[in-house]
Amino acid sequence: MAARGAQNRHGVVLPPIAVAPPPHNDSWCSDVKTLLLSIIRYIAHSKLAFAITLIGLLLLFTYQLSINNAVTIAPGAEPDYGFYVAVTPGADNQPFDLVMYGELKNKAYHFELPSQSASFKRGKLENLSYRIIGSTPLGLGIETIYRNDDYTFWSRYRVTPSGIQPLWQRNVGPGQMFAAIPLAIASCWLLFFLLRRWLPRPKACGAQEQSRQSA
Repeated sequence: MAARGAQNRHGVVLPPIAVAPPPHNDSWCSDVKTLLLSIIRYIAHSKLAFAITLIGLLLLFTYQLSINNAVTIAPGAEPDYGFYVAVTPGADNQPFDLVMYGELKNKAYHFELPSQSASFKRGKLENLSYRIIGSTPLGLGIETIYRNDDYTFWSRYRVTPSGIQPLWQRNVGPGQMFAAIPLAIASCWLLFFLLRRWLPRPKACGAQEQSRQSA
């Protein structure tokens, strides 16, 4: 494609300037597409990729089920099992301890915490932690996390002049994991079934071509 000739200040017509067309990159795009399809085909027929995807989906569905398990506690309502409150002083010279909400009535506890956040490990299986998540005129907001070998409990509450006001809780444990197993297996099987139908092995492609020619 050539541009129209222009004139200089003396009125002389200058020759047109040829504009080269942009180089074609169809070949490069085709090579990249072929490479991507080869990678996806390899993944679709790899047992290792299937196992890794299955584990990833299991963790994803377990996390999603634990998120759906979260409960907002209405004012004045009692929390469910697994609601922990941070109290002081802690046992065995620890800066704090986590106590079930239902046990607060059995003993006089203090709810003033020594720092913005803290954590410690008790024994080989238990992990206890808390953090202050906010302060309002209504009271101090606190989140506690209690972990053992099977369960993890999250609890949020507000410390008010009258005591503890439960706000929110959730947990994750074997129940969510067992519920996530069939979801993960079905999703992974369907995903790899569709990939293998879309991108069969090269030998299968050759066999199909021979059968078409013979027909």
